[in-house]
Amino acid sequence: MGETFFVFKENYEKTKLFGANGDTSCQICQDDNLEVLLETMPKGTVGYLYTIKNSLVEFTYILEGVIEFQDGQNTIILKAGDVYYHHSLKYNQMFRVIETTKILNLNTGPYFQSYEEDENNLMITLENLQKIDGDTLNHCIRVRRLCLGIIYFLHINIDQLDNLYYAAIFHDVGKAKIPPEILLKPGKLDADEYEVMKKHSQYTYEMIKEHYGETIAEIAYQHHEKLDGTGYPRGLKADEICLLARVIAVADAYDAMVVTRPYHVGKSQQDALKEFRRCEGTQFDGQVIDALEKYISTLD
Repeated sequence: MGETFFVFKENYEKTKLFGANGDTSCQICQDDNLEVLLETMPKGTVGYLYTIKNSLVEFTYILEGVIEFQDGQNTIILKAGDVYYHHSLKYNQMFRVIETTKILNLNTGPYFQSYEEDENNLMITLENLQKIDGDTLNHCIRVRRLCLGIIYFLHINIDQLDNLYYAAIFHDVGKAKIPPEILLKPGKLDADEYEVMKKHSQYTYEMIKEHYGETIAEIAYQHHEKLDGTGYPRGLKADEICLLARVIAVADAYDAMVVTRPYHVGKSQQDALKEFRRCEGTQFDGQVIDALEKYISTLD
């Protein structure tokens, strides 16, 4: 058993734990003053501790497994028996689960519920779309997971993690306004149908902006743009496309390539990466592809 007591002491705002890889949570008890959660996070999970404006305190005890934290310029490894306390974080802290990990969280208030309420409006739309499409919500969850994994290995400023988190999960929410006969067509869309389908980017932008504001909406709006300017909806080029949109573009395309659907047999991981390299510099950002490769190698 370890003896580490890992403390974040930055004078700012409280944190919230955001997982990214199919983590499960069981609420043991809750009242106005205390919430106790037992959480299991599979190997490969990437997530972050996220600043929120309240005075709640969270104390986490690692029951089993190994977690790697990025703390500024340092990497910190926590194992079974270690604990960490986080309160008033100044900036987001990313973590990666090296071995499947179980943690016991004690929070001085029910803030996990407030996180779920943050997503509620557009999540209902995605859940309704799932009933029609059958995979849209699952796809969006997988894309968000991939995005956080990519960002972990990009080693860039992570101040915008919350924006990526919501832009990724809702990047396809505008498909709720696409006619089902086009959305569900098993074969290739004709030119007119494709023009209708492309409108989902505009719908997504409008829906996200209404609930989460311009910045998050713009990230999602750009995820079908290509570096060479041949993408849509605005034909943006290179650095005109924000980095977080380039991250979503890679995650979105990777999931579309490797997941088998009724009308598509998924590629192998190796073949998908070859396709990315073929399109590097024209459609996809090379540094984002590098980070994707590093992330998926940790899932083996």
